[in-house]
This record gives sequence, structure tokens and C-alpha cells, in this order.
Amino acid sequence: MMCADFLNLGKQIETMEAKAIDYLHIDIMDGHYVPNFTLGPDFCRSLAEETKIPLDIHLMIENPDSYIPIFAAFGSPALYLHPETSYHPLRSLQLVPLSKRKPPAGQHRTPFHPDGQGRRVHMTVQKS
Repeated sequence: MMCADFLNLGKQIETMEAKAIDYLHIDIMDGHYVPNFTLGPDFCRSLAEETKIPLDIHLMIENPDSYIPIFAAFGSPALYLHPETSYHPLRSLQLVPLSKRKPPAGQHRTPFHPDGQGRRVHMTVQKS
């Protein structure tokens, strides 16, 4: 979504819904873990309220444990974090309610997940 035309986002969402897009990938960047700043909880909340397309949230942020419950509350079926940003990444993933893990929460570049079914995201934005 970071490449979307935000001045025409409503129309773009309508087009994606008409095309039956599987999910909307949203990169959350804090300017610390990666040098870019991007979208946040308010954008995700608004987007979740306006579309039935599931949100696929990728947290490229420091201290993800503080934010996982916020992003998980949007009913996002996929939530990713970078294991090196958390002291206990597997505990961090447990902050995502099991009911929200469809597919399960996952770690970026890490094949292991507590239930053995995690997904991986390959980052193309270079970290700081």
C-alpha cells in the first residue's frame, strides 16, 4: 500500500475489490529499524473499516511488542515482525490472538513458527 495513490485511494480500493485481490500488504516503518517512515495504526484502522480485503501487515519497527496488539485488533489475518527487533520473538508472536492467525502470524526471514506454519516476507527496503 505504500505505493498507492493516496489522493485516489478510495477508487483504487474499489478496483482491487472488483478484481478480488487476496490481501493488501501494508509496510509499517518507523524511521528507526528502517530509514523510511510509512503508514501506521490510524491508516490501518481506517482501511480495515472501509474494505473487506484482508490486511497483510508487515511491522518493520523497533519494539514491536508495544504495537502488535494494536495491529492485531484490526482483524488482520497476517502479521509479520522481524525477530531481531524483539527480545523474545516467539513470545511476540503469541501476542497475536490465535483467532487472528489465518494464515498464522510470522517472522520475516525466519522459517520457524510455534505451530510450524509461519509465512515469510522477504524485505526489499534496506534497514538502517
